[in-house]
Amino acid sequence: MFPYFYQFTTPLLPLNSKRLLVEFAENHPELIQQYYSGITNTVDKDVCFILLNCAPEFNQQINPEIETFLAVISLPFYCMILRHQPGVVVSIHRDDPNRRNTIISIPLQPLENYPPTHFYNFNGDTAHTARRKPIATAKFESGNACILNTQELHGLVNTSQHTRYNLQICFHESWDIVY
Repeated sequence: MFPYFYQFTTPLLPLNSKRLLVEFAENHPELIQQYYSGITNTVDKDVCFILLNCAPEFNQQINPEIETFLAVISLPFYCMILRHQPGVVVSIHRDDPNRRNTIISIPLQPLENYPPTHFYNFNGDTAHTARRKPIATAKFESGNACILNTQELHGLVNTSQHTRYNLQICFHESWDIVY
C-alpha cells in the first residue's frame, strides 16, 4: 500500500535458502548484536540482528541462490538478519536514517502466520502503542517479501510462538527510488 509498503506476489528466495539463513543465525549467536538507536541513544534488547556484510562466516557459506538474488540488486545496500523473540513488541518508530530509509524485508521464520508490520500516521508522541490503530499493514502474504518505507511510522508485535526472523536488504535511497 503506497507509500508504506509494496507486497511482492512471488517469492524472492526459495524455501531452502530461507532455512539456511535461519540456521546460520541460530548457529552463530556470537554475531548477534543489539540495536542501538542514534535518535534516542538507547539499546533495544528486543531487536537483535546479524550484519551479514561484516560476517566472513556468512560470506563463506553463502549459497548460490542467495548470491544470485543479491547480485541483481543495482543500488548500494547492506544485509542483516533481524530476530524478534516471541512476544516482543517493537514500538512505533521511524528508522534512524542510517542507510535504512527503505528496506526489502524477506520473512524467514515462521513460515506460516508470519507477524505483520503495521504502519501508523499520527502526530506527537509515539507512546501507548496498543491504543493506536494502524492505517496500513504489511502482511507478508504467502511468506513473500515486502518493500517497506522505514521513514514512515511503523511497529510490530511478534504474536507467534516462534522466533521471528527476516532478511533485510537495507537501502539509503528513499522509497521513491527503491520502489
